[in-house]
Amino acid sequence: MQKQLWVYLTAEDEAELLERLVAEQALKVMRGRWFKGDLQTLISAPHEVETRDLSARTHYVQLLHPTASQRFVTHPVTDGPLAGFARLDEVRSEVITLMRPEPDEQGLAPSRLFANTHAWFGGERDKKSHAFARWVSTTLALAEQSYGPTSFDWLRVAPHARAWAEQGGKLHYLFREVGLKAVGQKPLTPHRRSMG
Repeated sequence: MQKQLWVYLTAEDEAELLERLVAEQALKVMRGRWFKGDLQTLISAPHEVETRDLSARTHYVQLLHPTASQRFVTHPVTDGPLAGFARLDEVRSEVITLMRPEPDEQGLAPSRLFANTHAWFGGERDKKSHAFARWVSTTLALAEQSYGPTSFDWLRVAPHARAWAEQGGKLHYLFREVGLKAVGQKPLTPHRRSMG
């Protein structure tokens, strides 16, 4: 089951969110989806490993908790432009992932803060630790409470993204424009954070 929060973030919003989470939870941060180096170095000092994203338009950040993150599964890359790198498996590993897109011709799409607390593989349930599930719930709730809603109540917006939209920038979800929620306005649709 994947738990997630959709929130509009600029690079400044991302930096403030990560700074807050690192300060409050002593998290370790790996920037990028692929890494080169030793797994133990990744776990103990992720800022010391070389990392990459495939696209300059989408940024990935992996959050590792000092006690709740105990399981790490990686997949080595043997050919192509990322040969010699490995990818951290977000579904099997005990990490929270932040995926933040850059603005495009439609405007700014929402970022996604997500983690898998369990998954099914070949009919077998792969369940992660209770400590990890608690950390995921706490972190997503903290982030959700920190940001105001948009015209879609389940899409949140951070302060710098809100200011960008108020100055004429467009927020969108898929091919639909998303407005800022006015005071007293009701959400357009309900949404469940957990998706199986």
